Amino acid sequence: MLYGTERVWLSTNGGTSFTVLSPDLTAGGSSAAIRSLAIAPSDPSFVYAATNDSRILSSESGGATFTLRLTDALGWPRVTRELCIDPSDPRTVYLAGAAFGVPHIRRTQDAGATWETLDGPLPDIPVNTIAVDGRRPAPVIFAGADDGLYRSVNEGRSWRRYGLGIPNSPIIDITLDPARERLVIATQGRGAWTATLQYCYADFDDDGALTVNDFIEFLNAYAAGRAQANCDQSTVAPMLNVNDFICFLNAFNAGCP
Repeated sequence: MLYGTERVWLSTNGGTSFTVLSPDLTAGGSSAAIRSLAIAPSDPSFVYAATNDSRILSSESGGATFTLRLTDALGWPRVTRELCIDPSDPRTVYLAGAAFGVPHIRRTQDAGATWETLDGPLPDIPVNTIAVDGRRPAPVIFAGADDGLYRSVNEGRSWRRYGLGIPNSPIIDITLDPARERLVIATQGRGAWTATLQYCYADFDDDGALTVNDFIEFLNAYAAGRAQANCDQSTVAPMLNVNDFICFLNAFNAGCP
């Protein structure tokens, strides 16, 4: 078990005793501390830390030594879950930015050496926590923001609100529960919620439920000639035709698992 103060501490006896594992990871201020620790599920030698003085560090030695990766990771000063490690790749990490005017979602695929921003059309509002479902060919990213829950199925190029009934309030934690095909979501002041992990073409507005709005969104996309309406994935011109209507209706009638 790892525990963070300004250093990382290690316990191998369930917390009965701890020993110092790392040096001070902060910039040395009197109130500086580690606010987030994450251990890679696929390889526990990879450990990532975020401090409340805006530093992101990575370790490939189980937390014994760290490399400074970022110094501009603004966010809450308190304990957070802003770091999310890909479940199958210890070098791929997502970072939430809980402040205005900063990158809100960043990703590294080389253990922190380089970062890319995945904000897409997200509003400029703090993102507090991230969860990733890596079971699909493209990872599905969930972002808990100050105004609710968002989802991207295309690596951040587009985002939509997700979860029917999830309030527009700060989301401060998200846990993926794949055994029950659901997310468990904690809000600040509006309780705890669950949302179904639903991946279905007929859920066209990407809110986790099949409603008349999915028909409207599909028709709008079709009328505008957007590739999103190419339900049958045809590559023969014209790509959008009556088969796409049939494909959408079949998916809607079948429901989403």
